[in-house]
Amino acid sequence: MLVKTVMTENVKTLKETDTIESAITMMNAYNIRHIPIVDDERHVVGLVTDKDINLALPSILSKETNVTMDHDLKEIMKKNIISTSEYDFVEELAVDFHQFDLGAVPVVKNRKLIGIVTQTDIMSAFIEITGMKHPGSIIEIDVFDKPGIVHDIGHTMKELNTRIVSITIYDNREKPNHKVVVLKINAMNPQRVIEALVDKGFDVVNPYRME
Repeated sequence: MLVKTVMTENVKTLKETDTIESAITMMNAYNIRHIPIVDDERHVVGLVTDKDINLALPSILSKETNVTMDHDLKEIMKKNIISTSEYDFVEELAVDFHQFDLGAVPVVKNRKLIGIVTQTDIMSAFIEITGMKHPGSIIEIDVFDKPGIVHDIGHTMKELNTRIVSITIYDNREKPNHKVVVLKINAMNPQRVIEALVDKGFDVVNPYRME
């Protein structure tokens, strides 16, 4: 899935010379938690989050200065920002979210801001990719990691005239060189499919029923 599929395009932005108070006002008005900071050319120069504000305000106000909510955002914004392209894959971007504990990533084109992706967008993409919005059943199959195994499973589904809503694969941590194939099928009762897979020698490890 491409980033452009899940990103928000009409991004609320501020300048680095805008105030902390203006950021709080914008977050409350639009129910957002991340604001890209841009220059006059819409180049991303920073990012401010509600967490940044919550962490920064006490330390700023505790200094022996007259600093208040009028403090410039450039004093608290993150400056080394990870950005992405609208044609990057959401699945790969999710790794950055996890690895760097990101809350949001600006989307840029020719260095200019065109969108933003948040943790909520990543979760929505995961739900879409795995087909969880659709009724059906989940079947997990332990398989030896070899070429053609997905084809073999698909052939069985074709014989049963059962549609695969989604298919995902992850490493079986308990068995070296094994994968777990997760099928979401358009059948509320997966028993017939499970029996057919077992008859063909597949190791069905987790049949779940989706209500």
